[in-house]
Amino acid sequence: MSTALMMDREENREYEPLTPKELEVMVLYSNPYFENGYICDKLSISINTLKTHIAHIFDKFGEADRYSASIKFFRLYPSHRKILEDLIDSTS
Repeated sequence: MSTALMMDREENREYEPLTPKELEVMVLYSNPYFENGYICDKLSISINTLKTHIAHIFDKFGEADRYSASIKFFRLYPSHRKILEDLIDSTS
């Protein structure tokens, strides 16, 4: 099965795109104030499922920590920053 790759022009490198669920995870995970338990509750998933999604995201992005993965996420998916901002506003 062929998957269209995403180009990071800043790094001049291609990445496998995130699945819809991985996108949901990253919108929440990219906020350092949202703990894993909160993310699991919001997405109705177990901590093990969350860890699996995070491992897949790290693998796709070639990153090993939350901060670096978040930077890469917003560079590859800039429109998702607004989703996070709206979510933060709704929880305030």
